[in-house]
Amino acid sequence: DLSAMRAMIQQIRDAPDYAWNWHSNIVKAAYDSGVDLDDAEETAALFMDRVFGVDTRKHPLFTVRKSDLLP
Repeated sequence: DLSAMRAMIQQIRDAPDYAWNWHSNIVKAAYDSGVDLDDAEETAALFMDRVFGVDTRKHPLFTVRKSDLLP
């Protein structure tokens, strides 16, 4: 249903933390597939921008370089 998709996209645009959850799930899928963590972050941000028109690079957690957190 197109109206349901439009509603979901609007929710993603209206709620930065909801958008961040989507972003994080995309990162996890890419990382689990063997993509470097920082590259996965950039890829997720690009996807979010192109598909939903949301710049997740502006989220406060994006500034943390994820590979610095790995053991």
